[in-house]
Amino acid sequence: MTAEPRHIPTMSFLRVSAPLWLLLVSVSCRREAKPLSRYWETMGTFASISVPATAEDALPDCFSQTSTIFADCDRLLSTYIDTSEVSSINRLAGGEPVAVSPATADMLALSRRYGDLSGGAFDISITPLMRLWGFREGSPPASLPASDDLEELLPLVDYRLIELGEGTARLPRKGMRIDLGGIAKGYAVDTAFDALAAAGHRDILVNLGGNMRGRGLAAPGRAWRVGVRNPFDRAQLVGAVALPDGWSVATSGNYEKFVEIDGQHYAHIMDPRSGLPVQGMAGVTVLSRLGIEADALSTALFVVGMDEAPALMDQTPDSEALLIPDRHPIEIHLTPGFAKHFTPLPAYRDAVRPINRTAK
Repeated sequence: MTAEPRHIPTMSFLRVSAPLWLLLVSVSCRREAKPLSRYWETMGTFASISVPATAEDALPDCFSQTSTIFADCDRLLSTYIDTSEVSSINRLAGGEPVAVSPATADMLALSRRYGDLSGGAFDISITPLMRLWGFREGSPPASLPASDDLEELLPLVDYRLIELGEGTARLPRKGMRIDLGGIAKGYAVDTAFDALAAAGHRDILVNLGGNMRGRGLAAPGRAWRVGVRNPFDRAQLVGAVALPDGWSVATSGNYEKFVEIDGQHYAHIMDPRSGLPVQGMAGVTVLSRLGIEADALSTALFVVGMDEAPALMDQTPDSEALLIPDRHPIEIHLTPGFAKHFTPLPAYRDAVRPINRTAK
């Protein structure tokens, strides 16, 4: 049996380019018709909804519900929409609390949970540091940021300072900024997934910027499968992962966005604890029962790296991970649960390594 990537059309976006490490893969030993998909732009990235070829009549309703939910999430959570609740929280930093919807309150509480679980490796208040390094609408610096500049901004980066009241949120220090980009896509995918399941759609794949959650089958007897890209060669896959029914997948990679300073590339993923771009990791893919957990963990694992990853995975028993460190030759490290669903391409079979978990 061979896996052939089903290419997503090339698209450009106003805010960020699509993270293309995860691609939908159509896998077939028989010649079933490929799944049917609708693609569109939303939440600063690309989205798609897919159904089996036999469920063509369901596609319009799936698209309508999913696109509406994603647009609603964008209006609440986007830092690029001045009227969003997140933008209001940022604008009033150091001032009065902001009334927030239950959805935004839930997102902030869950962000705190993953911040705690990761020992601060996941932190939604990272924006001031991101701007210093030339991300999130910042200008790329001509040279490495000075240590004094980092020291000045680090007090503004601490998710534990975010004040959550009864239907309110507040940033206590002027200059603080939050960005839910590391968790909002997973939340939106979960929300759409639950709505489609409640509407009776049995076989679906919801995708928002590479954050995917699948239900049922892509074709009779065939699970939804996602290709994992080689972070050192974006034209190549290292293998494919079959999604367990109802599970999600998300990725973080050092190739998605970066700045060049003094001739060296620095990835967009920051370590909130040090204020520096993460080095040592090339890519992380997470399987989880929930999209929001896959989304947050892919970032947190990228930050903590190979040494701390097993301990973090032990705290999240409903998730599995694939990690590729930034070194050659390529190494593909898998937790036992991920390995059960992952099929490496022949060229990468010898690159697979186990990640030992103590909690499983």
